[in-house]
Amino acid sequence: MSEQTLQARAERLAETRFLGGPPWTFERLGRHGLEVLLREGLTPQSRVLDVGCGALRLGYWLARARGSRIIATIDADGQYEPEELGRVVQPILDNRADFVSGSRRLGAELTTDKIRHLGVLVFGALISAIVRHRITDPACGIRAMRSEVTGAVTLEQSQYQASELMSSAALNGYRLGEVPTTMRDRGKHATGTKKGGNFGYGVRFARAAIHTWRRDRNAARNRLRPEKIQRS
Repeated sequence: MSEQTLQARAERLAETRFLGGPPWTFERLGRHGLEVLLREGLTPQSRVLDVGCGALRLGYWLARARGSRIIATIDADGQYEPEELGRVVQPILDNRADFVSGSRRLGAELTTDKIRHLGVLVFGALISAIVRHRITDPACGIRAMRSEVTGAVTLEQSQYQASELMSSAALNGYRLGEVPTTMRDRGKHATGTKKGGNFGYGVRFARAAIHTWRRDRNAARNRLRPEKIQRS
């Protein structure tokens, strides 16, 4: 994505979304946010900050505490289109799914890394075997789910939480869905990543997926098989 395109998108989103501010703003709002969380019942026993994707877990917890019915998230690396969030939420509103992920393979994959393209196929097959239904994109950064899903599954992964959340939801009996979405290369502003090289990333991804399956397979054994994955 070019810098001009990124700037144009930022200006468009700025009309309805808060995109940032000076450091003192974050400090003040951080303190206010903690006060809100404490009023909502946050305690050390809530276990939302200690392990794994703490920011997401905290957001999920707060959404449930405030009575939200549906939670939608999108990665902030500029690879996904915020305008497509409505498409991801719709199957849940229509009661066709409980957890919906975008799919670059069903939509548009505007990336240039051929190894990552292959990885999507390989790990899509791995996750499909784990949940016993076909998954086309196991690591999409745009997704939506019923709020109850986030309270029922176990989240431990600090980086591979997309596949962990999808796999755990399926293994706990929730209906999955995939919809076509767009994925682009990361912009220059987001080239810094902890994922590392493709081989190391693949090994860690596989390890996280297998760990999730081993951890949650008893739930899969003790439930009725979920409905087939819905695709729109």
